[in-house]
Amino acid sequence: VMVDALRKGNWTRYVNSSCDPDLETSAEQVGKVRITTFLPIKRIMPGTELNFYYGKDYFVQHGLPQCLCPCKPLDHEP
Repeated sequence: VMVDALRKGNWTRYVNSSCDPDLETSAEQVGKVRITTFLPIKRIMPGTELNFYYGKDYFVQHGLPQCLCPCKPLDHEP
């Protein structure tokens, strides 16, 4: 399945959280606009699901006590 983010939503909505991420984020300023850049921290092959670590606060703020990413076999704290 391929989702074309040009037709629906912003492409970042398809980047998931993982405790074993492929990407890291960086806040940048371009003129008067603040942007978030995603930089690879591993070799990313075609078809790889992109993910970065949302941070523990994200889960707490959304009422999720545990991370559900697949990098560990059981639920775990991010």
